[in-house]
Amino acid sequence: MFAIDIIPPRQLINDWNTEKLSFLCKAATVPSAIITPVSVGLPAGGALKLPGSKVFEPWSITCISDDTQKIRKDFEIWSEIIIGNEDQMSDTNLMMYMGSAQVFQLDRDATVLQTHKLEFLYPTNIDAMNLSYEAEGQVQEFGITMAYHYHTSSTTQGVRLSQYLDLIGSLF
Repeated sequence: MFAIDIIPPRQLINDWNTEKLSFLCKAATVPSAIITPVSVGLPAGGALKLPGSKVFEPWSITCISDDTQKIRKDFEIWSEIIIGNEDQMSDTNLMMYMGSAQVFQLDRDATVLQTHKLEFLYPTNIDAMNLSYEAEGQVQEFGITMAYHYHTSSTTQGVRLSQYLDLIGSLF
């Protein structure tokens, strides 16, 4: 199980009516970081491979939907701020729509095993959510993909996120 804290850009704090969106998610990726090599020609005709740039792959999460659809609505509002649905306009000030996130890997007792922090992130895709009578008795879920500039990881042993303990207990 994973707990996620999204710290929105300032413009969203009023729209979301909170300074942080906290939720559990069914699945999340630990994003990959790829160092692309650059080949430098050598006088004898060979090539020396040196590290070029570091590319961070998009981050994907699978959210469990609640009765109010709050998580999905909040990401839709964020997406609308990035590029308007009607006018297709975007703000040139990147800080108006970039936020950050913390991902907490939890054990069954809601103890944090590891923390990942993603900086300068924004949603690029909010997956479709199937509305079907055949899905009766199933939990609705949807995916979100985010772009971000970089991430860091740290091992955080023994910190318990007690606000998630009841939710985790109900899942097992």
